[in-house]
Amino acid sequence: MTTALQICNLALGTLGQNPDVTDITGGTDTSVSATWCQLFYPQAVAVILDAYAWSFATTTLALTPTTNNNPLWQYAYTPPSDFFGVTALVQQGFSADFQMPNSENFALEAGVIYSNIVDAILLYTSNAAAVSPFPTTGFNPLFTQALVTLLASYLAGPLLKGDVGASAGQKYYELYLQALGAAVDSDAQYRKVRPQYVPSAVRARYQSGLVQPGAGGVGWADLGPVGGNNVV
Repeated sequence: MTTALQICNLALGTLGQNPDVTDITGGTDTSVSATWCQLFYPQAVAVILDAYAWSFATTTLALTPTTNNNPLWQYAYTPPSDFFGVTALVQQGFSADFQMPNSENFALEAGVIYSNIVDAILLYTSNAAAVSPFPTTGFNPLFTQALVTLLASYLAGPLLKGDVGASAGQKYYELYLQALGAAVDSDAQYRKVRPQYVPSAVRARYQSGLVQPGAGGVGWADLGPVGGNNVV
């Protein structure tokens, strides 16, 4: 697994700079390259996280209700502390085996999620990868390559400077867009099956052993794991 520090040094090497940064947390390495990496790395990660609902960054959570001050919606929920963006808001009873489910209507206002469904389940993008110490768990090679090229496009201006830096920044941003497309296509392969709603009564009967998968048109994928959703 490539670390955040290695990604920064790969970006520096891409620009023809010495890949010798040893810290991007504002600690022991105070070099110019480390300072710019410290500034731009979390921004680059945030931009890529915002571009697509990556499987490695997607988390499922039963939301906690909060005070509802919006008359347009029936329910209000508090987002989790690592919340970056909504992937989908669904009812309990959905099984999303490999593909993101269709979301219920919702609104995100002033840090509160509003919806008309009770006991909502949130599929969301976590911002953990963009926060120090910058974990890279789940980064595959294509995602890493996209991040390296985007970071290189940010670093080009301040490190190469002038017209050379501007030209390199544009070049690597275009390469980033190409790499991003390849990474998205790769990640999408893990989400192929549309979810199907399983009524709570059917799920309860399955859990008690009264209904066997395959009976009455109910399959293993329809039922999902006992007690929850199955999101890859």
